[in-house]
Amino acid sequence: MLVMSQGQSFAGRGLTANGFKLLTNLTYYSRMRLAQQLLSLLQNAAVVRHVVTVAGGGREGKLDLDDLPLHKLSHTKVGVQPDTSSVGVKDLIMVLPVVGHLSTMVTLGLEALAQRAPNVSFVHSHPGTVATPMQDRVGGILGVVSRTV
Repeated sequence: MLVMSQGQSFAGRGLTANGFKLLTNLTYYSRMRLAQQLLSLLQNAAVVRHVVTVAGGGREGKLDLDDLPLHKLSHTKVGVQPDTSSVGVKDLIMVLPVVGHLSTMVTLGLEALAQRAPNVSFVHSHPGTVATPMQDRVGGILGVVSRTV
């Protein structure tokens, strides 16, 4: 069984050494590469043949076909400024297309792997709100709600 939950909040602005957005690498590329590399072991497992990725399952949205790796993603596009440490409602609303884009990419990637390995089950889930330090940075009424739910 392979369970993957690596990721980063949408506020993450880092780049990898090869120039890709850290957000895209952790949310999509690392998950697909890890599952792909372990696929033969999973297919030949004696008992449990499952791949579970905890991300945005059920939150799929429109793909930006002109920018699949999100190279054009800017801080202003997701509503987070480099010098801002708090996140507000407007920031979260503006990031929804990015969440939808990445969630769709993960789901489609898992579907492609499932075609190659029909004896392995693939699950893309979304756990809902999870208590993390990121909630401390959410401002306004949304911050109050997210910290009390």
